[in-house]
Amino acid sequence: MPVTTTSTLEDIIPTIIAEAMHTIRANALFAPGGIGEKWLQVRSLEGAPGKTMDFPTFSQFTAYEVDEGVDYDTPEALSASKVSLTATEKIAMTTISDLALESARDDVAREAGRELGLAMAAKVDADVMALFSGLTTTVGSTGVDCSYQNVLDAINALSAASAPSPYLCVLHPQQWYDLLTEASSPLTASTGYGRMAEEVGYNYFVAQLYGTQVVVHPSCPLVSEDADRAGAVLSDRALGFLWKWRPRIAYERDESLRAYEVVMTACYAVAELDGTMGIAVVTDA
Repeated sequence: MPVTTTSTLEDIIPTIIAEAMHTIRANALFAPGGIGEKWLQVRSLEGAPGKTMDFPTFSQFTAYEVDEGVDYDTPEALSASKVSLTATEKIAMTTISDLALESARDDVAREAGRELGLAMAAKVDADVMALFSGLTTTVGSTGVDCSYQNVLDAINALSAASAPSPYLCVLHPQQWYDLLTEASSPLTASTGYGRMAEEVGYNYFVAQLYGTQVVVHPSCPLVSEDADRAGAVLSDRALGFLWKWRPRIAYERDESLRAYEVVMTACYAVAELDGTMGIAVVTDA
């Protein structure tokens, strides 16, 4: 009987890594490659000492009109504060037996990579979305279905706070379902034709709604003693993300088990930087 050696696993490690990274990019909202990543203030300590970084936040300035030739002598003070993020390790692991390797090497590799990638993508997104309910302002009502007006109220509140656009709206599938089934909703009236119908019917999300990117994601957290879901409308100044290292894979032989442990780790931190730069959308679960 052939003996499975380290080299046999090394043959499939590139497949596992490629499948895991592809899965993260395809399924994560906020992980590297996800469409939501640009709505985070992302910093990195990769290859640098330390695991903590300060994210500075600054007060907003106001521009004024001034007459020609007049020396403007009322400067605004630069008010700065900071939020410290400390990266911690995250891990997902699977075990691949010798028998599995010998029986279906490529299929096992792809499946292992896919499952590890899904686990890490879900972890990153859940950690980011857990911050939604802590944002300064909330629209919606506990125990009441999400409405089109809730989304507009959140967008308007961000605009009133002078939050820089564009915005990202993240809703739970139940919240999105509420919008689609809301009587007299503009979404319902729009789905009978054109691009809106295609996106709602086939992609289950609307690419743009009043200039706001809308995505539907199941990791929007339960709140209010699990009675509600918390979505959010975000500016890119609301949340910060710090990488110590991005998702990576290693493996170790367990001889008595006749198997390999394949481990994906990442090290990062996420935190609220400015709670006024995002609006929580809290509605019935």
